[in-house]
Amino acid sequence: MNQKANENVERVAQFIVKPQTPIRPYICSTLNDFQEERNFLATNIFPQLNELCNSRGTYFKPVDLRWSVLKAQKSLPANLYRQGCCLLSQQLKLCLDYVNSCFPFFICMLGQTYGDFFPDHSPFMFSKAKDLSNLSKAEQNLYVAAKNGYPWVLETPNCSLTEFEIIQAAFRNQSQFQYFYFRTRTTLLKILSGEEEESLSSGALVNEEEKLKIGRLKAKIISKGLPIRFYKDLQELGELVFKDWSFVIEKLNPITLMIKNIDYRHSLECFYHEEFIEKCKQAFVSSKESNRIFEILEQFVLKDEGLDLKNAAADSNLVSVLRINSLPAFKSILLLSGERGCGKSTLIANFVNYFKNKYPSIWIIPHFVGSTCESSDIVSVIHYFITELQHKNHSNR
Repeated sequence: MNQKANENVERVAQFIVKPQTPIRPYICSTLNDFQEERNFLATNIFPQLNELCNSRGTYFKPVDLRWSVLKAQKSLPANLYRQGCCLLSQQLKLCLDYVNSCFPFFICMLGQTYGDFFPDHSPFMFSKAKDLSNLSKAEQNLYVAAKNGYPWVLETPNCSLTEFEIIQAAFRNQSQFQYFYFRTRTTLLKILSGEEEESLSSGALVNEEEKLKIGRLKAKIISKGLPIRFYKDLQELGELVFKDWSFVIEKLNPITLMIKNIDYRHSLECFYHEEFIEKCKQAFVSSKESNRIFEILEQFVLKDEGLDLKNAAADSNLVSVLRINSLPAFKSILLLSGERGCGKSTLIANFVNYFKNKYPSIWIIPHFVGSTCESSDIVSVIHYFITELQHKNHSNR
């Protein structure tokens, strides 16, 4: 085989094996007046972008929190009401967490409204409060966010949730994959000056301070040179979003080589399992108990592989553990049981990562039931393992 043919084979192998970049933009806007846009994009545009991603071996999955549907109603049972209040008090912190997890992707829609905020004349005195419940909802959000990694929110406590999200995504970080869509039928000069746009379909009334704030926010976005699009209706918004994010998909996941029989479905399934492991790694906190379980699992895997177990048990208390939890000599299936939500999947996902790093020569095919829609279908599971074995067999030749 000549050198050019070898290069082509190598490119094919990289295209099949190398994970493509998933596109997960955070959706930012004031909520009550942008539900129609969010619904339209989720129903008509995002599925098209996801299909485009699927053809590249990845996926498009925006994060749309829609906090407006979350309300802590007193008619709920006491425990659910308390949980709802607790979640609402962490709204700002959780939104900023998701902005970070979705970085560098960000979609922002702005219109005439600014969102809830502290009036400029309102004093912010949470530092003297002894009980969080004595603070207002806005004060609770600022307090929780400031104490959990976002102290900068106290520098501008009069911002709305929407502006906080924009600051975190576009002003405290920089990315070329952020797009801002302004709903307007006015000129750019009116937007910059903060003058009133045409009234919203919802008929929302905006006071003068809010109009001034949304005008200043738009001017700040424009002054920074961030990519801005203006739209008049849903159809125009859809066309702009599809064009912008098709460009992002092409830039990050270009089709540089088209060959027959590439299994895109399998490639996509692999990415979901890999992402599941990554998410579990972020939530995992190592402990003495988890290390002991890792040792047991390591001993079991190596035993099933027929390898020397002495090295695996060296410098550990595994022997004493196995005296209590002895492993059967002829079994190749290990059952890890526990209550739902206790962290079994997270533990196994982190063990897979630990074992791969420690024994790179041993090949593992991780598969997590429930991580994808098809992961519990027996035909899909068989297809997944057969395809992995085929790829492994070809790569060894």
